[in-house]
Amino acid sequence: MNKAKIAELKKHGWSVGSVTDFLELSPAEEAFIELKVSLAKDIQKQRQEIDMTQLQLAQCINSSQSRVAKIEKNDPSVSLDLMVKALLALRTSAAEILTTIKSASIVPGGKSRSLKSRIHKQAITSSARKKKSLAVSR
Repeated sequence: MNKAKIAELKKHGWSVGSVTDFLELSPAEEAFIELKVSLAKDIQKQRQEIDMTQLQLAQCINSSQSRVAKIEKNDPSVSLDLMVKALLALRTSAAEILTTIKSASIVPGGKSRSLKSRIHKQAITSSARKKKSLAVSR
C-alpha cells in the first residue's frame, strides 16, 4: 500500500498493520503459515513443470482432484504430511523439499530470517518470560 493511501486511512481514524498483527499470530504460527504457503506454491509449480494434471497427481497420492486443488490453494484443512506426500509423488528430492522449507522465512516488515532462528528466538523469549514470572511469584 502506498504512503498516501496509508496517510489517508489514518486521517480517517483507520489503523494500518499487517495480517500478523490483525490476527495476533505468534512467530511460530506465522512461520507455519509461511511454510505451508511455500510448499503449496512449490507443489503447483512442480506439477505444472512436468505437465501433470491435478487428477493425475491425485491418483499418485490416493486422493481426489479437489483435494489437490485445495493443496495448491493452501486450504487450512490440508495437512503438511499430504503436502510432503504430493511433493514426493512429483519426484521432488528431500534436498529440494528442505530448500523450500528454508525459503519460508518471511517475518514482519519484509525481512528474512531462517525458520529455525525465528522459532529459537520465540523459545528464548518464552523462557525469559517464565523466569521473570517465577522471580515475581517468589
